[in-house]
Amino acid sequence: MNPAHPEGLSGIKRKLRTLLSARRYAHSLSTARLATELAPAVGVGCQRAYLAGLLHDCARDLDHCRMKKLLNRYSGRYLDAGIRAEPKLWHNPVGAYLAFHKFGVKDPGVLRAIARHSIGGPGMHPLDKLIYVADYCEELRTHAAAERVRVLAFKDLDAAVSAVARAKLNYLKRRGLAAHPDSLALAREYGISRLYVNSRF
Repeated sequence: MNPAHPEGLSGIKRKLRTLLSARRYAHSLSTARLATELAPAVGVGCQRAYLAGLLHDCARDLDHCRMKKLLNRYSGRYLDAGIRAEPKLWHNPVGAYLAFHKFGVKDPGVLRAIARHSIGGPGMHPLDKLIYVADYCEELRTHAAAERVRVLAFKDLDAAVSAVARAKLNYLKRRGLAAHPDSLALAREYGISRLYVNSRF
């Protein structure tokens, strides 16, 4: 790993701790560890997996005003009307923006994985899938499905992606919330019918 930050990974971690709560920082470390453990089986470099996992939530704890300001500076492809309309999704593209401008990450794959980590989308690359899954089921997660998905991920990452996509659609459906079009496209790609999203994996 050769991040642009002059102090390398230790410098990135110090910067990250200034942006995140202790709980969020612990989650980021745990996501990075799990992504690294899963990476060899799908041909992703462990250093890339760790960096993407570490920084995936780097914008999550920013206040609304700062988040909106940075959102308007983001010029990548992973920002659309659906994301603009839902502040809970802003940290995806803003995280990619910070990873590039504040943490010196130039790897397009790492930036893409950060930008897509919570909603997913069609045609995800292996690193995208790693962060999408690891964020959902790292060992500090306490929801009922976390351990089952984590075990599944070590056997079949695509099956774990499908399980996460289904679980996220269920979560939104129970609360009467709309899913982002990319999340629905991911579900279609994995053969998940909206009529049957409640089926167990």
